[in-house]
Amino acid sequence: NYSKQKFNFSATPHFFSSAADIIGPGNEIADDYLGTEIDLAAAYKISKDLSLNAGYSQMFGTDSLEILKGGDKDRAQNWAWVMVNFSPSIFKSVKTE
Repeated sequence: NYSKQKFNFSATPHFFSSAADIIGPGNEIADDYLGTEIDLAAAYKISKDLSLNAGYSQMFGTDSLEILKGGDKDRAQNWAWVMVNFSPSIFKSVKTE
């Protein structure tokens, strides 16, 4: 994580593995390592109640993941997102003594 004034950036790796044996097409036991995902996220605080967030994820799948889920592990497996977050304070109370 990195923060500077109104800007925040994070990079998060995820490691995926199977808890059970994976049986391949020839009845062989495949490696339990399914792949690694890298998530990148950034946020910019525009004002007290408004921020802009964006992220990108890339999955690096393995042959074992392909056995379980199908598809093609060599094709790009990524996605991105953008979010505008508006969170005003509608009600506010102050404790008096």
